[in-house]
Amino acid sequence: MRKGEVFERYIASLYESLNFTVSTNINIRGQQVDIFAEKFIQGAGHTNLIIECKFLTKGNVSNQVVHEFGAFMTSINNPIYRGVLVTNSDFTKDASTAAEANNITLLTQDQLEVEILGFKEPYFKAVKDFEKDEIFSEYIPQLGVLNNKDESVKIEETIVNYSYNDWRRISFLTVLADYGAGKTTLLERLNYIFAKKHLEGGRTKPIFFELKRFHKHGDLDSFLINRFIKVFQKELPIELIWKGIERGDFLILLDGFDEMSPQVNSEIRNENFMKLAPLLLSNSNTIITCRPSYFISKHEYQKSVNRILKSNRPPRINDAKGKARANKRLQSKIYQNLIAKYSDDNTIH
Repeated sequence: MRKGEVFERYIASLYESLNFTVSTNINIRGQQVDIFAEKFIQGAGHTNLIIECKFLTKGNVSNQVVHEFGAFMTSINNPIYRGVLVTNSDFTKDASTAAEANNITLLTQDQLEVEILGFKEPYFKAVKDFEKDEIFSEYIPQLGVLNNKDESVKIEETIVNYSYNDWRRISFLTVLADYGAGKTTLLERLNYIFAKKHLEGGRTKPIFFELKRFHKHGDLDSFLINRFIKVFQKELPIELIWKGIERGDFLILLDGFDEMSPQVNSEIRNENFMKLAPLLLSNSNTIITCRPSYFISKHEYQKSVNRILKSNRPPRINDAKGKARANKRLQSKIYQNLIAKYSDDNTIH
């Protein structure tokens, strides 16, 4: 399949995520249209979009392309149709001027993706629901030890105040505590705090995952899609989800690594780490919780990481350069963060 066709299908899936009914490669007035999208909006009636997709390997979309699309829209002569031109690249300054003259909307792929992931409704609901919960008024800040130092810290406050450089230094954070100590409550509280911060203008969007549900989905992509459907109340393309994760858009809260599989042994623990590696090594800040007794010994931690390194399975990054970077990150960060975190360093427990 040509790159242009892949691009058209992806853009169509983005409009489906916006609750449009989408048709592709249909004929209107004797000309093939890449995407036709329609949606009924209460109080505004039907919205009908004719979407032209321009995939470029270099350069930007010119004003000539916009004028040609504008001429086609004029020939239709129907005010209920709106023209949208979407590209994976960008538009020249003259193209933007031509779009205004022809009443054409110009969008880059990035702009469309940000618009879809920019929905705030799920976070309004998360804040409202948490504030109704009994734990909101009865929550007592938990104390823990950071990096196995003697001094106790307030865990929630410490994590909330982590700076950009703090996160880049540790890559991901592990919270170790016994059963019933409040690991889930902590992550739910952090989900609430960062949801509220996002509503106040913060970039980071928290996503809470229960790892005990992972085995029902079989792979990481399915697990992510299912959770994002529940949070955003719509199915998002997996490519869009991963782009957001790799951009660092999210705070990923992974609850209960020790509950990830109904049955467990050393081999399964190794494999589970590998399955989560794309999240743990992504540009989105990640917190994972686990019982400290889940592993038999420090030696098992080291053995687990050595197996991960030998397996040479990089995180889920599509391009070749990304895979090379991922292999390097896998060797440096998994080693530092799994061995160190589960033994003596970089751990809150």
